[in-house]
Amino acid sequence: MAASCCQPVVVPANYDPVFKVDVLHHAPLQERLTSASDIHLDVMVLSFQLDTLCKQSLYTHKPEDKKSSTLRNSQANMVFGNLQQALFKLYKSSKMNSSEIFPRESGLNQLFPRVAAYMAGHDDTLNKHGTTDVDDYLSQLTAMHHVLSMSRQIQNDVTHQVKPKYLAHQLAVLYQGINSIPSGDSTLSRHKSNMEENFPTLKSYLSEIWDHEDGNLSPEVQGWILDLTDNIIEEIRSMPRSMTEELLPISKLFL
Repeated sequence: MAASCCQPVVVPANYDPVFKVDVLHHAPLQERLTSASDIHLDVMVLSFQLDTLCKQSLYTHKPEDKKSSTLRNSQANMVFGNLQQALFKLYKSSKMNSSEIFPRESGLNQLFPRVAAYMAGHDDTLNKHGTTDVDDYLSQLTAMHHVLSMSRQIQNDVTHQVKPKYLAHQLAVLYQGINSIPSGDSTLSRHKSNMEENFPTLKSYLSEIWDHEDGNLSPEVQGWILDLTDNIIEEIRSMPRSMTEELLPISKLFL
């Protein structure tokens, strides 16, 4: 058993409950002044967090132990409490007659039906809500980000490596990424056709240069890959309407 090597500096004679301190985890030490737009953003972030926890409880494929279930419920209760506080701030700073009106008036209930059901105490109805606008938003944005990231990675490898080892695999992943975009992949159809036409030849060419120790990518092949990825990046960054339909419901919420 460990023993103290020195005497304590102070020994309290008694304890007065008046000095009791309530510790609020995950809460700021000092309340900051916030505008209505800041509170709107807090509501959105907290709704995302609570929606994620609701989905985790629905789509858990293996039986959970009691500890994991209790932890998630505790997290959900904490987020729910913070969300109620944020909604109450909006109620105080607006002309709404009730803090419950804002979710309905703003469309928050439509975007986060699982959150609305949780807030209303209808946990048993969470599984009745299929794919929501938020689910579509996240799927579309994730797919677009994946294609952008892969295009930039290919550009970086082709520019800085004389013989990119995984180039063929990366192009195949990029092609599959374009196919996985929920909507708007037709915008990139010409680039898909370009890849389909040239991929067999490119794969054979890469095998040949790897068979030779001094083999390097030719300027023509390097130029084709850089031109292809540049065009894909430009198309996605232009945010064409065909690719942004799933993003509009979220972007319009607090505009």
